Amino acid sequence: MIYTKVSNQIIERILNNKAETQTNQQSIAKNIRGTLAFGLLISCIFITAIGFTSWKILNILDNHIEELVEESTVKTDLIYDMKIAAVERNLYLLMMLLRDDSFGVDEEWMKFRNQGSEFLIAREKLKNLGLNDEESRLLNQQRELSIETVQLQYEIYENIMVSDHGNALIKFNQHLDNQVEVFASLDALLGHQKAINSMKVNATRQSESVAIRTIISLSILVIFIMYFITIYIIKRLSLQALFIENEGLKFKALIEGGMDAVLVLDRKKVTDCNQNALKLFVVDSLDELNHLGFDYFSRFSDIKADKDGHGVFNTVNHALL
Repeated sequence: MIYTKVSNQIIERILNNKAETQTNQQSIAKNIRGTLAFGLLISCIFITAIGFTSWKILNILDNHIEELVEESTVKTDLIYDMKIAAVERNLYLLMMLLRDDSFGVDEEWMKFRNQGSEFLIAREKLKNLGLNDEESRLLNQQRELSIETVQLQYEIYENIMVSDHGNALIKFNQHLDNQVEVFASLDALLGHQKAINSMKVNATRQSESVAIRTIISLSILVIFIMYFITIYIIKRLSLQALFIENEGLKFKALIEGGMDAVLVLDRKKVTDCNQNALKLFVVDSLDELNHLGFDYFSRFSDIKADKDGHGVFNTVNHALL
């Protein structure tokens, strides 16, 4: 800052005002930076929470779907294998009644026994998968019915082997009645499995709904946080702008309030001046003053010959140097 005939008191007030303005601006800028950093940190935390929650919920949904598909497919297939084996046994038993030669009967009997093995294998696999109370009850009910049914099947085979087809046919009809109950137990197992699958589907849908609501809630929360942070920063910037404007008015009042001519310079141009300075250099505006250039203020200027202005130009030149 350079001056002509300006009192030390005014200069001191201007410098103090400038220092106070810079300090306040730095404080405001620091607060804004801190707010931005805090907002970004909170946003990152919530965005991370959204990502982690989404990943966790998607994993849960994936596990539910895998569990549903695996248990539904495997258990249902095994129950159907048991039903098919039971149907095949009935067919082979009926074929034994229709065959006249003992070799044909033995052949059908071997097929009958093979299907029995298939039935038992499927049943054991089903048990090894783990059963709930209802499944265990239905499977035990099927076992009790099958014990009586197997006894009838062996009696039918013995009657056929001694050519007692009458008793074999009677026992075959009894066997069919028992088989109806066996199939009813297997159908109940299938129905129970379908009910479990339906529950798991509903649980999966509920998990999906919870996931969507959680993600939406977190996203809305992030939006609100960013909104309030933005509002806060806008307010702080408005306060800073108002503060700068007020400080500028104070500064202008200081330099205009005295009788001195005041110039505010940087290395390239005059950044501000008062009316007395404009009058001193015989210009109407700051732009006109800057249009003259720094050479005009130099002691090498032609104006230096002016005795009235010689002291002014020496002072300006000293400040520039």
